Amino acid sequence: MLGAGFFTTQKSQEVVYTGVSQASSRLEIIGDVYGIKNATASDSDRIRFTVGLTAGGSSIDFSGIALTLSDASSVYSFIPEGTLYDTAYPDAGKWRIIDIQNGETTDTILEGREQFTVAVFLKGGTHLTASEKFNLEIKPSLGAALGIKRPVL
Repeated sequence: MLGAGFFTTQKSQEVVYTGVSQASSRLEIIGDVYGIKNATASDSDRIRFTVGLTAGGSSIDFSGIALTLSDASSVYSFIPEGTLYDTAYPDAGKWRIIDIQNGETTDTILEGREQFTVAVFLKGGTHLTASEKFNLEIKPSLGAALGIKRPVL
């Protein structure tokens, strides 16, 4: 009887720890979120931001990240660019890591004190206009999503 009680307690503890690790986002925004436009456009067609791990957060493999942008009228999903880490901006409808700070390697696993600068290129013809509000959701394969909610300034 006593052994069964200990086993049940241990299983309950595992469920709680798993729930807590999946319910809290391990990502955080570091610095500002930038809307970028080309020289001839009046509206932003790219977004750039830097993310890092929260204190005590475990590593995240960015090859399993899903990015979704929503505004007042639409929802857009973005796929990773073929080469996930490159200093060049991605093609339309895609995202990639364009810079890695505080890292000892250039792999796509965010760990320790590393910071990834991510660029998202909106789909062809899609722009964020001044005063428009948007929500960019970063969803790791395991754990809670990080939502970036901002107005365009």
